[in-house]
Amino acid sequence: MLDLEIELKKYKHKFEGIVRFSDVDAFGVVHNAKYFIWMEAARTEYYKTLGMVKNPAAFLREYPVMVVHNEIDYFIPAFFNDEYSIYTRISYIKSSSFCFENIVVRNNEILAKAASVFVFLNAREKRPEKIPDNFRSIFIEFESENMVIYESDK
Repeated sequence: MLDLEIELKKYKHKFEGIVRFSDVDAFGVVHNAKYFIWMEAARTEYYKTLGMVKNPAAFLREYPVMVVHNEIDYFIPAFFNDEYSIYTRISYIKSSSFCFENIVVRNNEILAKAASVFVFLNAREKRPEKIPDNFRSIFIEFESENMVIYESDK
């Protein structure tokens, strides 16, 4: 198990939520797919915190990115009306891709830990493209020493 106190020192962004009735399954626990929806909301708030999302078209025109890989580990269940926090960071950036990591926490216990790899796209051709320097610099400045910077996607 992760040491939460040490792990959270890497994260500069926090998003808070509460488990809704629609989030739980027939067993009364949060359905596994709901975590991905929560983490997407946390990532959107992360972008807003960095001043990157000013309108709904931002991800089509300015920052065309697409998820190409998701992974998640579940540790303990969450239940209806639980309050939770999602910590978000970018752990690495390459020439055309980057990785968001999330930790979902309730009362100082880790519910889940996830990683999502994104690729920057040429919006017209729907193909990977080099991440623009201004996009990279926003992440690098915010994450500083907590992010690994690669010069290629190899």
